[in-house]
Amino acid sequence: MPMPLAGVPKRGAPTHNRDPFVHALVQALADVETFSRVVLRRPLRPYQVPPARAAVLSALRHDGEQYVWRFPRQSGKNETLAHVHAYLLFLFQRVKGAMIVHTAPTFDPQCKIAIRRLLEITSGNPFFKDLHTSSNLIRLGQARILFLSGMERDKPNVGATASVLLSLDECQDLDAQYVARAFDPMTANTNAPHIHTGTARHTGTYLAQKRVQLEAQQAQDSKQRVFIINWRQVAEVNPAYGQHVQQEIVRLGALHPVIQTEYENVETAQTGRLFDERRLELIFSSATPRALSSSGGSPPNARAEERSAEYSRVATLDVGAADLMQENREHDFTVAAIHRVTFDGAIPSLPTFTTIDYLALQGANVLDDTPARRRLFSFLDSNNPVRIVTDATGLGRGLASALLNRYPSRVIPFIFTPASKTELLHQWLALIETGRYRHYQLLAKANGYSDVDYARLREQLVRCEHDERPSRNGVAYHTEWGVPATATWHNPHTLEEEPLHDDHLMAVALVSVLADADLKVRTATSTPAPRRLPMED
Repeated sequence: MPMPLAGVPKRGAPTHNRDPFVHALVQALADVETFSRVVLRRPLRPYQVPPARAAVLSALRHDGEQYVWRFPRQSGKNETLAHVHAYLLFLFQRVKGAMIVHTAPTFDPQCKIAIRRLLEITSGNPFFKDLHTSSNLIRLGQARILFLSGMERDKPNVGATASVLLSLDECQDLDAQYVARAFDPMTANTNAPHIHTGTARHTGTYLAQKRVQLEAQQAQDSKQRVFIINWRQVAEVNPAYGQHVQQEIVRLGALHPVIQTEYENVETAQTGRLFDERRLELIFSSATPRALSSSGGSPPNARAEERSAEYSRVATLDVGAADLMQENREHDFTVAAIHRVTFDGAIPSLPTFTTIDYLALQGANVLDDTPARRRLFSFLDSNNPVRIVTDATGLGRGLASALLNRYPSRVIPFIFTPASKTELLHQWLALIETGRYRHYQLLAKANGYSDVDYARLREQLVRCEHDERPSRNGVAYHTEWGVPATATWHNPHTLEEEPLHDDHLMAVALVSVLADADLKVRTATSTPAPRRLPMED
C-alpha cells in the first residue's frame, strides 16, 4: 500500500519556499499527540500518548504488531481510540482501499457509541468537513472505518479487509475462538496491526489471554506491546478522578472486585474459593454473642442481647425445599437470619449489620399453612424486624405472598437470577470489605451444646466457590457462586456426613439488599400544640 498523503512534504524536508500553512500542517501531522492538540484541539493526557503512538507507528509501518490497552473505568480508553481512528483517517484519506475495522461485543450500543465519539471529536473541524457517515461506515476521502458487532454468530462477518488497523474494543467480553475465526483473517494480506482494548476482569478472558501472549513477546525483545494504566496515573493529571475513586474505595473497600478490576486494573481469578481466611476474619470479627431466642434454639448459657432504642433488627430468609419432591429434601433448610442494625461504620449514615440469630427449619414445608410456617412467623414476631428480605424465587413466591399479607409494609421479595445474584454478591462483598457486615462470635461449648448454625455457615463460606461466566445466548456476563452441589460436611450435631447446600450462606447474603436502606430508628417526639386565641369579632 502507498504511504499516506504523498503530496505533503516529509518531515525534515527543506523548509525554504515552503508555504507556512503547509509547514504548520506537516508539523501537526508528524505525531498523533501534536495532531490531537493542534488539529483536533483536544489534547491527549500523558498516559494516553504512548499507546496511541505505538499503534499509529505500526499502522504506518504495516508491521502486523498487536497491542493490549487496559485502562481504568471512565479514564479515556475509547477517547484514545477515537483519536487514533481520526488521525489515521486523515493520513490515509488519499489512499485507495484504506480501511480500519472496529469491533465491539455489540453494535448497539457499543459500536454506536464509538461512532458518536469519533463524530464528536471531529465535529465542526475544517479538516474533517468532508467526513461522511452511513449506517456502520465512516468515510473521509478514500479512507473508511467499518464498525461490526463482535457478538458470536453462526455466520460471522467475513470478507472485510482491515488494511490499516483492526481495533477490538471491550475484549474481556469477546470470545477468543470467534475472533480468530471472524476477525483475525481480515489482516492476513495487509499485515495491519491489532489493538485489543478493555478493562481487567479475570484471568480467563480473551483480553487476559492476549496480555499473557504479548507480555511473553515483550520479555524477548523489550518492545512494549501491553499498556496497563491504573487509577493513580489518571489521578495525577485529573485530581477529580482520584477523588471519585477514593470515595468508591471507602464505599466498597480496597480489595473489592470492582476496585481491583476496574480501577486498580488487576485481573482476578476466574474460578476458585471466594472467601479466603482474610475475608473470614472480617466476617467473624464481632464480639457479639448469639442472641437468646426462644424460637431459635440458642444455647442455655448464651447472654441475652440487650434491647435498646438505638438499633433495630432486620430479617432475611432463604427458602428451602420449594420443590417438595426434590431429592435430599430432608437435608435442605429454610433459614431465617436476624441481623442487628447499627451505624458505627466508616460512613455513619449507612447501616452496619451483625447477624445475631437463626431459625433453621430442616426439610420443612413453609409454602402452606403448616406448623413449620407458624413457627417461622412466631420467630419473626418475637424479633419484630423493621424489614424482611425473602427469597421469592420459583415456588418461594408462595411464602413471599404470605409474608406480604402478614407484614405488608416490611417485606422485600428477592428473585434470584444470574444478574441479581451477581449484584447481590458484589453488594455483600462491599459490606464485608468495609466492615459493615459481621457475624456473631461462637460461644464456648457448655453442657455439650454446639452451635450447628454457626458451624454450618462457616463451612459453607469455606466451601463457597465462584466461576466467572461470559456473555452468551442472551445472558449477560455474571458470576456463578455458591457451594458445589456435590459438597458434603461432617455435621457436629448428628456426627454424620450430610449434603452441605448453601442455605445459611444465601440467607445472610440477602442482608446486602438493605445496604443503602433508611433503617435508622425513629424517636417519637411531641410538640406542644400552639395555644389558640379567641377570634376577635
